[in-house]
Amino acid sequence: MMHFQLKPLTLALSLALAMPLAGQAADHSLTGVSSHNAQSGVSTLNFVMSLNWNLANPPTKGRDKTYVRDVLKQFARSLYTMTEGKHQIGTVYVYDKSQFLKRADIQFLDREGRAQANTSGWKQRSSEIEIFTVYKSTAETTAEIGKTLAHEMGHYGYGLLDEYDDEDKKSSKDLGNPLAGDTPRNTIMNEHLKFVTLSTSSDYADASMQKTAQWRVYQRSAWETMIQNPENDSETAGGYGGPIRTWFEAFKNLSPPTADSLKKPSGGDEQLQVVYMNEGSLMVLVINQNLTLAQLKAAKQAAKGAVDALNDKAQVAVLAYPDFVATPVQVLTAVGDNRKDIQTAIDDIPQSADNNSPDRALNAALTLIKNAVNPATTASVLLLSTSTAVDATTVQNYGKESVAINPVVISTGPDRQAQRLAARTQAAGGNKVLLGALAEQTGGRYAVANDDSEVAQAASQIVDAAEGEALAIINDDGVDQITPGEPFTLTTLIGTADQGASLEFAAYWDPEDQVDFSLQTPGGQLITPDRLPAEVRYQRNADGTGATYAVSSPFAGRAGLWLSKVTARQTTADGVFQDVTAIPSVLGADIATTGGSKEDPRPMHAEISVDGPLPVIQATVRLEIYDEDGQPLQTDLVARDDGIVPDVSANDGVYTVKVADFLKPDREYELVARVSNPNNAAQFSTSGRKVQGTDAPPVPVGPFQRTASVWVMKETAPQPEPTPLTGGGGGCVLTPNAPFDPLFPAISLGAFWYLIRRRRSR
Repeated sequence: MMHFQLKPLTLALSLALAMPLAGQAADHSLTGVSSHNAQSGVSTLNFVMSLNWNLANPPTKGRDKTYVRDVLKQFARSLYTMTEGKHQIGTVYVYDKSQFLKRADIQFLDREGRAQANTSGWKQRSSEIEIFTVYKSTAETTAEIGKTLAHEMGHYGYGLLDEYDDEDKKSSKDLGNPLAGDTPRNTIMNEHLKFVTLSTSSDYADASMQKTAQWRVYQRSAWETMIQNPENDSETAGGYGGPIRTWFEAFKNLSPPTADSLKKPSGGDEQLQVVYMNEGSLMVLVINQNLTLAQLKAAKQAAKGAVDALNDKAQVAVLAYPDFVATPVQVLTAVGDNRKDIQTAIDDIPQSADNNSPDRALNAALTLIKNAVNPATTASVLLLSTSTAVDATTVQNYGKESVAINPVVISTGPDRQAQRLAARTQAAGGNKVLLGALAEQTGGRYAVANDDSEVAQAASQIVDAAEGEALAIINDDGVDQITPGEPFTLTTLIGTADQGASLEFAAYWDPEDQVDFSLQTPGGQLITPDRLPAEVRYQRNADGTGATYAVSSPFAGRAGLWLSKVTARQTTADGVFQDVTAIPSVLGADIATTGGSKEDPRPMHAEISVDGPLPVIQATVRLEIYDEDGQPLQTDLVARDDGIVPDVSANDGVYTVKVADFLKPDREYELVARVSNPNNAAQFSTSGRKVQGTDAPPVPVGPFQRTASVWVMKETAPQPEPTPLTGGGGGCVLTPNAPFDPLFPAISLGAFWYLIRRRRSR
């Protein structure tokens, strides 16, 4: 990612949360079931892995590509054996230097730690497998790590729980916790270095042996659980399986195996391909010409800003619809030295009176990508349009090719509410998919922009998401208007957690507005474009849509309260938004939701994950709710990590709050989490993890703040809170999942997980 060059905003995707930043693990577009052979019943799975080290220059000798491949070969063999040959691994896309760390299925960390995984986390935000190179002060072999991955896939992919006894845990309210006195089964969910199979009905035929976390939750063996429709899971399994567990195609219509019928096949790594991803990306910009002149101007400015934000190694194409003849950049072009030429071509896009849906343009963009994409390049589409829905077949086409669509809905007209209602009505009654669901289903990001400045802001954020940078949003806010003498000031705490990171203070405004942007350090030093310390750089966007101050890590006196201020020389015609990010950062917040959909009718809850990547406990987390127009509905809901309903498990770094009662069905809302540490009580801790092992001493986090947000739509009316249940297992936190697994996820109009922030009225 080329930070700072005409780049006014960076998004904390790798760290801060949902569309949902830092935190969006496992929702990468390259993750998925790549194929299923109906005759053999075998499915091929693709994974995304992110390393926190540089493969070209590893800090530990031997942590090279051969090392990574050897780990994945053992993972493939173990997974094949444990699933009786029904699941084999195809392609594993490997990023290094923490790129896409918070969106990968597998976080591979070169340090000491205990492996852990989110239960039923396959293809879900805020869910991942976490593995380490060192365990109990000893470097593990590649075979040991590969076998560990297979065990964790039991939790992450299949929703299974552990089958060992934990001598250190005498009791727990969490049914998914292994306990002292449990009856271990001879399975990979007990001891993955010793056993290779999953439990069958034979393992639990004797009632005296039915004391494991797996049995307490499901009342079934692992194999019986995997082949069962999640809709038939017991109420006890609601926090682990129930409507949220993936039902893989390969496990449907199977007869429950017994211990004697297991074949324990060997091999399984024949289809394995390891693709080491480069830092470049490929993006097609799709621009709707059937806009008002003002909207088209905003769309073109946003597209030019996206080109500015792309890495020099990126390739870009531009499609203007419906007048494809006017498309300025019809082939993928390296950004590098062509940046200005591409932006000039975007400026020349004319307005069109014709109107149609973006489907033809999106499918044309997909064809460009299919013809040109390098397997080591991350491909995506940025759609700038007033459209609100597409054909279901377009979504399916993108799902087959693992390409993310990132829609920005330009909702600046007076009839925007009527447009939204009409789109939802159309989508509900026909073969249409709302753009929010389109983004969710393809692993993209979604934004609604209610003024011109938000269009540019959203496009820049989407580029960050598409390039997977290790960013964290520290703070953000916006106002509808600024008048002379009443500046818009954002107060941001920079704490010890941000040591070593570069800071970016960004502001967005309408290019027609006359404004100035300045900073004040914790020590009272004023920073302006003509008064820049050596460690600070300033860049005003060439198109006039904002500016950025980049403060490098050596800047002295950076800890404390910063003031970033936008002042107006005359009353602004539009809103202004500010954003402060840390780059790189491993401390972030993320939001996901459970419930509120037809597939998962439980009351909707918001779950805010705070980690670095170890869970952060005892932080202060508050939630705000805004309607579609940015009006506040709730501004001080408290999210808790205490294990009391609705929270699933205490001290796991996941803070939960019920939101169902505040949302009307079939309306869009933005949930915004504010995370802070006012009493310096927050700690990095392993105390809430359910994996075996001795807890490490807690480490104080120090002063910090983070912001995370997600757009949601609730399909269902408020439901009564179910019987209190606890969840988790395998060191996992409860996160949502889709109940079925066709080659492409089922299209849903509800439970949308969006990430891009919208300016809020205040």
